[in-house]
Amino acid sequence: MWSRLRPPLLAIASCLFVSGCASSSPGEPEAPRRGERTTRPAGVASVAATLPSPNSPLTPRQARIFDQVASARQLGWKSRQAPTVISREEAYARIVALNEKSMPSAVMRAQGEMLRALWLIGPEDDLAERVYRLARANLAGFYDQHTDRMFLIDDLTDVMAQETLTHELVHALQDQHFDLAGRLRYRPGQSDSLSAVHGLCEGEATAATFEITAPGTSLSPSVLRLALMASLALSEEGASTPRVLQAGLAASYVDGYRFVQELRRRGGWARVDRAWQQPPQTTEQLIHVEKYLRREPALEVALVAASAMSSGRFRVLDTAAMGEQGLRIVLEQWVHREEAARAAAGWGGDRYTVFVQDGATAKSAHLVLWQLRFDTVRDAEEVGGVLTKTFSKLCAEKPKRGAIAWRRWADRVVILARHSPGLRCSALSATLNELYPLVVR
Repeated sequence: MWSRLRPPLLAIASCLFVSGCASSSPGEPEAPRRGERTTRPAGVASVAATLPSPNSPLTPRQARIFDQVASARQLGWKSRQAPTVISREEAYARIVALNEKSMPSAVMRAQGEMLRALWLIGPEDDLAERVYRLARANLAGFYDQHTDRMFLIDDLTDVMAQETLTHELVHALQDQHFDLAGRLRYRPGQSDSLSAVHGLCEGEATAATFEITAPGTSLSPSVLRLALMASLALSEEGASTPRVLQAGLAASYVDGYRFVQELRRRGGWARVDRAWQQPPQTTEQLIHVEKYLRREPALEVALVAASAMSSGRFRVLDTAAMGEQGLRIVLEQWVHREEAARAAAGWGGDRYTVFVQDGATAKSAHLVLWQLRFDTVRDAEEVGGVLTKTFSKLCAEKPKRGAIAWRRWADRVVILARHSPGLRCSALSATLNELYPLVVR
């Protein structure tokens, strides 16, 4: 199943990667400045905007799969187009081109800086290149919701090609009936909401594919996650990929599958159809169906303006919510997954802000502020306990990485981190203390 990853969305976690377009305005991602790199990995050529026309009629086998998907998913086809078979390298180039068109480069860069500042990826890791390489190694096919086209890789076995086509056809049905392209369009500051919808998208496709290719098989979300993570770890690129990226890429499938299966238990596919009319608004709702049914909203977290930083002239590179899913993925890198899930379950709302300092060197230009609100003080204490176990003190530093400082104030946890070799805890802690009146309001 992992090989059917849909990299045009790159939703890692769905909260880590997003697609779409955005304008630059205060508090929103900025366009890259002159000299700043885009997300295109080295050695990837541009792809012509005109896609090949799917002139070939459906083969009898493909027609049967179309019928099976429509029957299993209980949705009819409005149109049917044969998939286009392309090489792995061509698919990779198309994916990069699609993402460049739809995703602000500042967003990917900011997410990479956040992971680097939290010591979750290496100091020299390029986030976009890491993700694209992992996608190239594991990709089997994808559905481009912007052009209503399905693509299959030409090196698949017959069984894999059939399973991949089944999965992507579910996405095609979603697009025809529920406007997948519109629902997955990037909106500034809405990455957690987008991750929740992406989970619904992938969870539905995963559930329907299993129903068709392995009828009568009962697969738990935990077993699905183990299979995905094992597949990633054993893949060509997976073994060298930071674990946080592996966990993020699997999260949408696992959390979404659990969500969809729970809705189906309550009302079949008709209940899933209704979920498309009112999708989960946060990954908290995706993870906890009862909170989705109550439409429990996220708690607001105020934006800290760049002008509040007294240690230099900063501007906001990106700001959005990580969500419960994103918090859990981060905590998983520090403690056992079950402990991380329990701690993250108290999430009420959050905001991460990545600042960039004018005039600073590339290795020390970014400052990451992560503000978290929890449902109760006890929930905040639980996450504080994870941070204490991980860092021992209220601030930790590494000579070649920089420093991470954190505080818990009542139901708030605030983390300030900076990838800046030689940065001392005293300087970062002083900045965090200065921000106290702004982050607890």
